[in-house]
Amino acid sequence: MNRVLVVDDDIKIARIVAKYLASAGYEAMEAHNCEQALHVLTDHPISLLVLDVMLPDLSGLELCSKLRDAAPGSFATPSDIPVLMLSALGLTDDIIAGLRLGADDYMVKPFEPRELVERVGALLRRYGRGVVRKPRKRLGNLEIDQAGEAVFCQGEPIGLTRREYALLNCFCENPMNVLSRQQLLDLVWGWDYEGSERAVDLCVLRLRSKLEEAGVSGVLIETVWGSGYKLVQKEQGR
Repeated sequence: MNRVLVVDDDIKIARIVAKYLASAGYEAMEAHNCEQALHVLTDHPISLLVLDVMLPDLSGLELCSKLRDAAPGSFATPSDIPVLMLSALGLTDDIIAGLRLGADDYMVKPFEPRELVERVGALLRRYGRGVVRKPRKRLGNLEIDQAGEAVFCQGEPIGLTRREYALLNCFCENPMNVLSRQQLLDLVWGWDYEGSERAVDLCVLRLRSKLEEAGVSGVLIETVWGSGYKLVQKEQGR
């Protein structure tokens, strides 16, 4: 399995990116400053680095340069791993500086997490490290194809929107865990979403309706009053 290190001092952003990467089949690790990142790179072989430019100790540019210039054996991570840089700085000169220091791709904040995951996959394919996808997930008579973002009930496709699919996949990645509305907004709508939490309730209602109409059994999205929602699995016939 490919291991991706996400380095960002904004813990919320790092956590969201890591969850999206994990949902796509990667092992995701987090660091929130350069010192932590260097420890991870020293002790673990990393397949790809997602690196924020603005960090509280060294800058991401300096860390990228340090990795590229490292002598063989300095890190458990090879010095030529792909690096995807993140920054709130979208000026052409900033992007060029990052690329010249060894970055392979560059995304400007705010960004869409699903696009980041696709760029990670493209970089890994480009550098011959492959992409590991999770197998189809089965819950009751529900089957989720995470690679194709498709959902089936007894072999028949269920027509979900991308947001409904993302919401269902989020629940399936956290079975029996209560997810608050704010957590679901962060994971499905994105941390920069400024709308009402009511959007979660409406999307859950639509998702429940489609699953019921398709004949899904053994899987329920329960409301936990005052807290949020959780996915539960029930034995057939009970």
